[in-house]
Amino acid sequence: MTKKQHLYGLDLVRFGSAFLVLLFHLSTFGSASPSYITTMDERAFGWLGWVGAGGWVGVEVFFVISGFVIAASAEKATARDFIVKRGIRVFPALWICSLIALSVQLAWGMPLAEGANAFFRSAILSPQGPYIDGVVWTLVLEAVFYVYVAALILIGARLGRPLLDAGGLLLGGVSAVFIAGYLIASGMNLPIADTLHRFPFKVALLWHGVFFALGMLIRKAARTRLSAYEFGAVGLFTLFCLAEITSRALKGYEVVGGNLYEVPLALGIWLAAMGVIIASVFRSEFIARHFGAPWVKKTGLMTYPLYLNHFAFGMCLTPWLAAYIPYGPLLFVAVVAIVLAAAWAIMSGPEAWLQTVGRKALIRRKAQVVRFPEETDLPHAA
Repeated sequence: MTKKQHLYGLDLVRFGSAFLVLLFHLSTFGSASPSYITTMDERAFGWLGWVGAGGWVGVEVFFVISGFVIAASAEKATARDFIVKRGIRVFPALWICSLIALSVQLAWGMPLAEGANAFFRSAILSPQGPYIDGVVWTLVLEAVFYVYVAALILIGARLGRPLLDAGGLLLGGVSAVFIAGYLIASGMNLPIADTLHRFPFKVALLWHGVFFALGMLIRKAARTRLSAYEFGAVGLFTLFCLAEITSRALKGYEVVGGNLYEVPLALGIWLAAMGVIIASVFRSEFIARHFGAPWVKKTGLMTYPLYLNHFAFGMCLTPWLAAYIPYGPLLFVAVVAIVLAAAWAIMSGPEAWLQTVGRKALIRRKAQVVRFPEETDLPHAA
């Protein structure tokens, strides 16, 4: 990639990944009341079956995209400017969607004190839940990654040399060692294997560091030639990304039941997404000629509020509409249409306004502004 070119392919991958996560959650929503893990006869859209079964892997796709985008954003930024711009990007939609999630759950009977506490934890991205919405945990991981990158920028500035590339390799290497340790413990049926699945290990990026690191390496490959050592790291991190996905699919099968076809399905989705990401980066001009339309950019921008707003809002919306629309496919179309319309409205209205206010208040006018066309990301979130 020899010049700056908006990566329309990443916009499409973002939206596709968010829609997969939407399908995954819809396939488990209850039809009588807001609920998530339900038996098949209680599900409003249980007929989605395998279509939504592996959709959760969209989160792992987001983490790779985030590694790429954040590496690009951090290359010529100060630590302060990097954190400020990330905050302006992340918090407006998070606050809006968290408020929506709080409102719909209070309407369904959630105690006010419980909802207020969960809302506050979500609004500040507390490393300790519970959160007002089931997807906020991925934003917590993103925030930890941002802090890590900001630290690399700050330390690199003090030392007089960039540390992003080395920091990405370190993050991926530590994560790969952790996953390898888990696989050994799990294979030997050691009790510690279950402990390693607890949330603090995710917050420490030990489970998902390989995804962020892989995205950072893809960004470096777009900027310059990778060394043989770095090509080896790409292969190693990819292997452990596949191991994490397999482990998560098998853990879900063990805990909540399911079908083992989720393993090849999730792996296939993730590998296909990686192919599109690589094509988006290294064939950006070709993709721009065929998909370079304004609506593609808008679709990329609405991905973040779609991801944040679909879970709690969709979970409460589904049983409410089910009382009026008994026909399953029509109910599905109605829920998806409303969730997509809400994401578009959030992106076009209050999110954009709050981001403008944040930029005017927090971004220093005299600072050099380095804009990367890829900065319309997340999530990563997921």
